[in-house]
Amino acid sequence: MSQLHGRILGSAAAFAFADVWVVAGFTAAVGCALAAALGYGAVVAIQRQALASIRSGITRRRRPLRSAVAAKPARRPRAVMTDVPTAETTYGW
Repeated sequence: MSQLHGRILGSAAAFAFADVWVVAGFTAAVGCALAAALGYGAVVAIQRQALASIRSGITRRRRPLRSAVAAKPARRPRAVMTDVPTAETTYGW
């Protein structure tokens, strides 16, 4: 998060805290702040877990592809083309 985004988020949280404090009281404001922090923490944890599962899925899929590529037979080298095309150089006879 950039410094600007952090300042905007902090300002919004402070305004919401002050608004709840004025309307419903200090206890309600603290309760709302704790609930917001708990929700933020839960979302961060879920996103990290989802990202980790995506990364492990990518590495699981990548390993079989490497073994499948290694199992292919090697191509035979192409014949060197001469000035006059022959059946051997053109068709591989």
